[in-house]
Amino acid sequence: MVSRYVNFKIIQEQLGHSDIKMTINTYSHLTKKDKNEASDHFDDFLVTCSFFHHISSHITP
Repeated sequence: MVSRYVNFKIIQEQLGHSDIKMTINTYSHLTKKDKNEASDHFDDFLVTCSFFHHISSHITP
């Protein structure tokens, strides 16, 4: 469920955990696929930020 981006609060309720810390500590481990996807998203974010920074540096007020 975590790999499918289901909110931890929903996972907690579905599993019947009284404390969300238990859910997060037990199920927040990442798979290699999750790590690669997160890295790809971060790379995309950096490219986008760089693009907008480049564009805005050429705009004169």
